[in-house]
Amino acid sequence: MAFALLPALLLLTASPVAGSPGGDLDQTFGVGGLVTTDFGGADRGAAVAVQIDGKIVVAGTSDNDFAVVRYNVDGNPDLTFGTGGTVITDLGGGDQCRAVAIQSDGKIVAAGTFAGYFALARYQADGSQGRCGAGWRRHGGRDQALPEGMGVRSKGFGHTGEAARRRRTRR
Repeated sequence: MAFALLPALLLLTASPVAGSPGGDLDQTFGVGGLVTTDFGGADRGAAVAVQIDGKIVVAGTSDNDFAVVRYNVDGNPDLTFGTGGTVITDLGGGDQCRAVAIQSDGKIVAAGTFAGYFALARYQADGSQGRCGAGWRRHGGRDQALPEGMGVRSKGFGHTGEAARRRRTRR
């Protein structure tokens, strides 16, 4: 099933192309102003972000996994990102990606849920998943470290980054 790109289409059709009336699809983007990506499962796009270089990142869910695709400014998949322009991240089941943001250093952060937990996955600019920082969650009355390279998951109580490092060193 093709990845739904409604958020991206709304963004692209909201700004008129030079020489065309507002609201028309940009015929230089994709095929007739539209692009779709098939992740091979039940695919849903949920969020869009545009990088400073004009590349478009769309995040969503495919078969209960985080799914991220990056397009060049012309709508073609960015082949320097992930595999064929796409990345799928399985956080363990029931994953739902609902938001995406681009950091100032070009890293991509996808946010959503995993089995009732808040979930974040941070990707390098090439789509590889690097260390997300110190990821911790409270489970059974104690803090647990998350595996390196995995997303940060938190339910009710969780710490990431410098605050978590300071707490660990005080114990």
